[in-house]
Amino acid sequence: MMTPTSHIMVLEHNRYRALLLQRELGDRFPLSVVSVFHSLKAALSELRRQNHDIVIVSCEMLTRSGWEILRGAAQGAGLLAIGRQESPETAVATANSLSDEFITVEDELSDGLLEVVDRYVLSGESSINDCGSHDILKRPDCSSVIQLTVNTLTHEINNPLTTILGTTELLLTNGYRLSPEETEKLRIIQESAQRIETALVDLSQIRQPFVKSTPAGPLLNIRRSDSLSEKSPKRNGS
Repeated sequence: MMTPTSHIMVLEHNRYRALLLQRELGDRFPLSVVSVFHSLKAALSELRRQNHDIVIVSCEMLTRSGWEILRGAAQGAGLLAIGRQESPETAVATANSLSDEFITVEDELSDGLLEVVDRYVLSGESSINDCGSHDILKRPDCSSVIQLTVNTLTHEINNPLTTILGTTELLLTNGYRLSPEETEKLRIIQESAQRIETALVDLSQIRQPFVKSTPAGPLLNIRRSDSLSEKSPKRNGS
């Protein structure tokens, strides 16, 4: 069976290892596009241009903030971290907590990584109908569909939403002669627009979605879904 077309990104500072990964992945998944980047800046630029299904990152490449930035830019892609025996413990721990999966490899590409990538590539054939109304929707099958929907909604809603928020703020703060009733109505509009803005942000950070049954059908349970912000470690005393 032919492997479905996928876009795979490799983020690796060691050029020899990066080329090895690109060659092995290209041989294993001949219909996939495998691109290699040696810096986060270049990778982010490419992610803005082209959505990717899988992003493979050397754990030593990124700090915690780098992982969080990459997660936001990856737009639902499977985020796989790779480490080696000599990788610093702090880098391994950070990558393990912020990636979807962590795989230990040697200088030669491990079968374990190929198996994980194979699973993510093949999951691209999954239909949105597989999501159903189960308690947990597993990545990457349904999360990528949800992320695509959220990205579309954000794109279509952000411009008019920004106009609404900007106009209400202008009217409320620039001393226009408004009656108390008009001021109250504008505040209701402003608060409602801010709720929409917050909901879009919360949706965009969902990593492991949960659904709930409602009379209107299954809906995402935003409060129960695991978000990107919940992956950050709690500070002492918090």
